[in-house]
Amino acid sequence: MTAALAVLAAVAATNAAVIRTADDLSVSVYDRAEVGRGFAMTATLIHASSIHDGMRYNVVDPSGAVIVETKNFARFLPEPVLGDLLSVSGFIDFGCNSLREYAHCTNIAVISHGPQPKPVETTCAKLLTGKLDFQLVKITADIRDVVHDEIDPKFAFVVLAGEQAMIPMDIAPDRLLRIFGETDPIGAKLEVVGICTASPLAGRRHFGRLLTPSGPDAIRIVEPPPADPFDAPELGEFRRLQPEQIASLGRHRVTGTVVAVERRRLLIVRTDANKIHNVVLASGNPPPCGTRITAVGFPNTDLYRINLAHAIWRYETGAVAPHEEAARLVDVRSLLYDAGGRRKIDSRRHGRAIRLAGIVRALRFADGESDLNVECDGHLVNVDVSACPSALDGLEPGCEVEVAGVCAMETEKWSPETVFPSITGITLVMRGPEDIRITARPPWWTPGRLLAAIGVLLAAIVGILAWNMMLRRVSERRGRELAAEQVAHVESKLKVYERTRLAVELHDALSQNLAGISFEIDAAERLSLSDGRGSQRHLEVASRSLDSCRAVLKNCIWDLRSNALEDADMDTAIRRTLAPHVDDGVLSVRFNVPRDRFTDATAHAILCIIRELVLNAIRHGGATRVLVAGSIENGRMLFSVKDNGAGFDPASAPGSREGHYGLLGIQERVESFDGDFSIESAPGKGAKATVSLWIKSES
Repeated sequence: MTAALAVLAAVAATNAAVIRTADDLSVSVYDRAEVGRGFAMTATLIHASSIHDGMRYNVVDPSGAVIVETKNFARFLPEPVLGDLLSVSGFIDFGCNSLREYAHCTNIAVISHGPQPKPVETTCAKLLTGKLDFQLVKITADIRDVVHDEIDPKFAFVVLAGEQAMIPMDIAPDRLLRIFGETDPIGAKLEVVGICTASPLAGRRHFGRLLTPSGPDAIRIVEPPPADPFDAPELGEFRRLQPEQIASLGRHRVTGTVVAVERRRLLIVRTDANKIHNVVLASGNPPPCGTRITAVGFPNTDLYRINLAHAIWRYETGAVAPHEEAARLVDVRSLLYDAGGRRKIDSRRHGRAIRLAGIVRALRFADGESDLNVECDGHLVNVDVSACPSALDGLEPGCEVEVAGVCAMETEKWSPETVFPSITGITLVMRGPEDIRITARPPWWTPGRLLAAIGVLLAAIVGILAWNMMLRRVSERRGRELAAEQVAHVESKLKVYERTRLAVELHDALSQNLAGISFEIDAAERLSLSDGRGSQRHLEVASRSLDSCRAVLKNCIWDLRSNALEDADMDTAIRRTLAPHVDDGVLSVRFNVPRDRFTDATAHAILCIIRELVLNAIRHGGATRVLVAGSIENGRMLFSVKDNGAGFDPASAPGSREGHYGLLGIQERVESFDGDFSIESAPGKGAKATVSLWIKSES
């Protein structure tokens, strides 16, 4: 594939216009149709880094910047240094491992030396515009979050935020540890010199822009993380900010009462101003409901309220929690529909206490979380019981209950692609065991008990059927005994038929050979006066043919009298067939095929072929060791006869013209079964004959 791409690149490079500027190359390198197009330009080196099979260079010219890569490139002299003016050329290639296009540099030379390049001072927002892609930049920004890479554990991502914009920076976890130690880096202000790239990152094919530090000293702490992480401004409403601007704000705090804890990570907090905020904890155990806390995190929005993510919390003492709101019984349809039955979700209910009545349909316990599904007026409502799992004691599907708790609207998080995040569902978050009351137990005659009764009846029916089957087997056994007698009678008739067929075959074979002998004698008679040597040759052929007829007749008569076809296995049948001709010390048989896999006709043909091959090996080859082997593979019978005899040249072996009909007879038998016959031999190296037949099982 690599060779094909190289040829394609060479052809395309000769036909397409050569790219002359860094800006044009940075655009073309993302176009699959541009693979193979050549480039040649003069640019300044601003950054260099090694990759597994070469080097990666960031170069810049008046039009812009671009990355070029060398693959398996020999060291060039002099080695370029940052600031050098270079002449670079090559073509746009496709990486078989990375599955992306890249600028493959095949020629590079230093034109002149220049001063060390200085980074362009910029901001996160300007980096996201793409105008500074591949250039050396310097930014000052706050650490918003740290995310460890799930694809490659050697990397982590630090989310940098500044001027209402965010950009991730890749960094090795051990390097992050060296910079900050065990201190939480969230909130620290950094100065970073690096390269902003827009290429795909490893398995994340559409990652967006990424900042990569340019070297070991490219990161400097401007301000350490705050000594008191709770020293943050109060969370406001930010009505004039866009959602993406809210997401780029630094840490903020809220103080209020925890009215619900969902999934042990999401707190619903009511502030003193009666504002509801969702607070997603970074880690640790949540506070209990009813406690007053201060939470610090990073703002985001679902367009219904301002929430905090990646938050930490602490208790607030010395303040009195507001009076707990009473839960009133509501109809679930009033939360989801208007009076006309149209879909209309009342988002103002989020964080408010409500009470629902319904029937328990399912309970779930997994990963420290507890849930139950309650059917209310045809709607299935999920109830989060993680804050009080003991409330499920004694509860079972089918119970009629009244459940109180805090209504939580499950909404999507805002993103540029989700302009209007939707409410995906409603969850009722219980606050304590007293929030659930069983109003009625399910009736004794439950679907489960009904299924158990049906199971007992089915077991009784199965027992009766088993008794009937046993009686049927007794009667069938008696019937099989009678059928066996009839089958034995039929088998006797079939054996008579097979022996009759064998007699007909004997007649046909002898007739053909005797006719040939007659022709040879006639030819000898005509040449007796004019060509004595020719007459002698014809008489020799006739003599060998008579010997062949005698052998055929002897074998066929022995076959008619032999019980070899009645043997239970083919090993015994082969040995019985060869017993009159071969000593046991000469013959070795390994025929791993049951006798019942063949019809009598097939077995007879196999025995005849093996006998002819073994006798040829002993009589003509002088073999002292003969191995017969056979097996079945994919519906074909494969067997071979191998000897240690004198061997011969199969291409010049004597045939019917010289009075040898053995191999011809084998070939005819094999062809009648749509099979294949081959011989491997050479003078002085023995011989191996291989036969492949389609078989038809008696069963």
